[in-house]
Amino acid sequence: LSSAMALGILLGLFLSIRRFISIDIIPIEALIIAPALSGIIVFFSLKRLFQFLIDRYFYRETINLQLAMRNASQALASVLKQDELLNRLGQIVVQQMKVESVLLFLREKEEDSLRLKLARRYFNTKIDIPESLSIEKSVILQEIERRVKNSPSQEKFLVREELSRQTEDVVAQKISEELANLHCDVAFPLVSMFQDTLYDGELIGVLFVGPKLSTDPYFQTDLDLLSMVANQASIAIKNAQLYAEVDWMREYNENILRNMESGVITVDKSGIVKTFNEGAERLIGVSKEVAIGKDVAALDSNISTLILAALHHHELNHHSETIIKTPDNRSIPIVFSTSLLSDKNGEILGSLMVFSDLSRIKELEEDKRKMERLVTTGNLASGLMHEIKNSLLPLRTLAELLPERYSDPEFRESFSQIALQQIDDINELVNQLRDLARPSPTNFTSVNIDVPIENVLNLLSGRMEKIGVQVIKEYAQEAPKILADESQLRQLFLNLMMNSLEAMPQGGKLYIKTYVQRFFSDYSFMCVDIKDTGGGIDEEDIDKVFDPFFTKREGGTGLGLTICRNIVDLHKGSIYINNNKTEKGVAVTVRFPIRA
Repeated sequence: LSSAMALGILLGLFLSIRRFISIDIIPIEALIIAPALSGIIVFFSLKRLFQFLIDRYFYRETINLQLAMRNASQALASVLKQDELLNRLGQIVVQQMKVESVLLFLREKEEDSLRLKLARRYFNTKIDIPESLSIEKSVILQEIERRVKNSPSQEKFLVREELSRQTEDVVAQKISEELANLHCDVAFPLVSMFQDTLYDGELIGVLFVGPKLSTDPYFQTDLDLLSMVANQASIAIKNAQLYAEVDWMREYNENILRNMESGVITVDKSGIVKTFNEGAERLIGVSKEVAIGKDVAALDSNISTLILAALHHHELNHHSETIIKTPDNRSIPIVFSTSLLSDKNGEILGSLMVFSDLSRIKELEEDKRKMERLVTTGNLASGLMHEIKNSLLPLRTLAELLPERYSDPEFRESFSQIALQQIDDINELVNQLRDLARPSPTNFTSVNIDVPIENVLNLLSGRMEKIGVQVIKEYAQEAPKILADESQLRQLFLNLMMNSLEAMPQGGKLYIKTYVQRFFSDYSFMCVDIKDTGGGIDEEDIDKVFDPFFTKREGGTGLGLTICRNIVDLHKGSIYINNNKTEKGVAVTVRFPIRA
């Protein structure tokens, strides 16, 4: 219609001008081309003008409130991305209400201002619109927040026409003026709804709507429709914001998983792989495209066994070690932890395994052991030469005197005794070196730690009674058994208790305590404390007590504690020696893993 009207006016103008111009003066081609070019320019301007007038004065159709609301709800509920949602909201308001413009300002997190997120106009005219509205400076925002928080019975939206009539109300006049500066007639709050009623939440934005194309005022039907659209928009925008946060968190977590050196695998309740990061790909040698969605049993048998043990039997691990096999038959040592995945109600959703490659660490540990063996070998050689030299020196002296004093029976008797004693000392030294270098074969069985301790106490009971040592025992109740070689444990406790007795030649107290130490639900130790009141060790010597041939006891070889540490190492345990804090003496703690 607007095109026809514009074309009719142009044709009338052309015919009118044609009557006054002679073709003898101006060529017919010019008469055709000039009006045509001018007409094209004028046509589009006239078309826009007539379209505006037609929309304003002829299209005053009655709004079907239910249909409009249904269309708005469907359109907004189907979108989760905020930019697309806001564009659709602008289209709905402009098309349904036939308005000149719509603006939407949203509150950013932790900010006291609202930022412009949508500016849509019916016509392509440009107007100055601020990029943000400060709650501190905007009377519109202050009034809307007041109504949202403190006036449940008052209408929450603002209508410029109503405010402008309140001539004596200074605030109303300021709001009306601010709305005019935004080229808008009404403003509707967007409120985050937490409970059943509409205004239990916080202000998240404001929807500004410009004048109607028809120049009619906003009737109650219009305001009701826009209020419902604003309510629907509040819900849709909050959902979009939550979706964006969830999407950001998902991408954030995926980025962490992508860049982790450790492997991460999760399975659901059925044992189906749900997470399989790049670290798992590198270590196991299976791509995540192959692994995800498949049964975890298709992976390495150790991996699947540990994950399913956590899922079905709640057998959890923390910093445990195992070996996995890759598809190309390589063995990789790993350290791993397993745990259960559950919801807020405690219902099991699946299980998780995190594991790391220990290959490089094992190589470094082996290098360290080699260096320690070299150092130990050097210390052994040095100590051995010293001990043998000390034993041979009396023999050499006697041998030098033997030619001169051979006829002396007393000398020969003394020579025989000293020679035998020195040979026995060398033999004992050789035996200890043999035990140190090549421990006797182990026979691991399930052992109650109290049994070898009692055996040693019975063996030493006569000596302890003779020198006046009081034994104070405290055994763990119903202590779990450990996997150990009982004969080696007897040797261990015999060496430790002999050291304590030799430190208390005038009597004292010997404390024996066994107990279970738990670090995690699946990571426990059987511990033995042996304490004496024999005077203690010099602080500067504590770090040397396990070194071969280190001793300050007259007649000692310095190999007893070295042998003790070897026995503990064979049982994958640990041994610590410190001075007793409560009574002057030595405190030894030995720990054995309960799960060997």
